[in-house]
Amino acid sequence: MRIRDRPPGPEKAQAAEIVLFPSPRDALGFSEDQGVGMKLYRIDKLARLGGAIIKRKHILATSDRAAVERAEESDDCPICDVTHNGEKVGEVI
Repeated sequence: MRIRDRPPGPEKAQAAEIVLFPSPRDALGFSEDQGVGMKLYRIDKLARLGGAIIKRKHILATSDRAAVERAEESDDCPICDVTHNGEKVGEVI
């Protein structure tokens, strides 16, 4: 049934029928003052400091610091660069 084909009824009942799913922000529990929850970072495992990239991994983190901490905790990362939007935000040595 389309919205315009519905029989007349209380406004509250019609609004409840129209909203089937919450917005992604509401579903994840974000409030307006929290801003964007996660950002995409890339961790590049290096052969040596300033050397060739051996492996790339993408992660989600709330901040630059959190992304670097996740890289430090990784067993796969003895020497790594952490980038966001093409800019280096940290490294693990």
